Amino acid sequence: MRPLPALARTLAAAARGFASSARGFADLAWPPRCLACGRDLREEEGPHLCDPCAEGVPRIQPPTCAWCGSPLGAFLPVRAPCDGCPSERPAYRLARAAARYAGPVRALVLAAKYAREPAACEPLGRLLAEALALPPAPALDALVPVPLHRWTRLRRGYDQAERVAEAAGGALGVPVAHGSLVRVRRTAPQAGLEAGERLRNVAGAFRVRRKSAVAGLRLLLVDDVLTTGATASACAEALLAAGAAWVGVGATARAVLRVRGTARTEESEDMADEPATP
Repeated sequence: MRPLPALARTLAAAARGFASSARGFADLAWPPRCLACGRDLREEEGPHLCDPCAEGVPRIQPPTCAWCGSPLGAFLPVRAPCDGCPSERPAYRLARAAARYAGPVRALVLAAKYAREPAACEPLGRLLAEALALPPAPALDALVPVPLHRWTRLRRGYDQAERVAEAAGGALGVPVAHGSLVRVRRTAPQAGLEAGERLRNVAGAFRVRRKSAVAGLRLLLVDDVLTTGATASACAEALLAAGAAWVGVGATARAVLRVRGTARTEESEDMADEPATP
């Protein structure tokens, strides 16, 4: 009779072989597709984006505004606020976005939020990690996903900001503070609202579950798209009131409009036309 450890290794090897064969069959029957454009991926591409889409990501390069995360232009001094910032500083102390809300990034965000494609969160998280590693890289104790309301999460099956945070945190070596921040009431869709209406819409909508989980920590909120920053600011207020030492926000995408070398935020028509997400 074989020793049990040897038998276990044999069974494990057989299981891995079966799984590999099953994946190979699945790839033949249903070739993996680019999550941004939908075309079949070649063997050397992927696993999530084809080469043209990966190369077409509209990354935001420094210098950027520390208040809103918008690009400032190569010949302008790094300053905050920029021309597109609100008159009052938001509750968070840093905003950084990985890319413009356009092209492949827009397609990935829409796939994650509305097409039930949680796999789209993986490349978005890696993009965010790249942006956060650019100098000056913020010192962080944990990432905090901007939470969905529990009913929205139940309907969708997952929280896309949480999945993005997990992918970014894994790449950066920063833990994710799961469940530390909760959305205590459903809010109206932010798309289509003016800046002041957005602030009122999310005021008091977030609460820290356990103050001990955030007290004294440097935290980065993680969201998919940053527009006016109203939601992120409401989350930051809740975290700071619970004792967080510092709060920033990182987003996979930023809605920006370049104007004469400066940048100002503007909600695009695409975003205004998207489905409501409370």
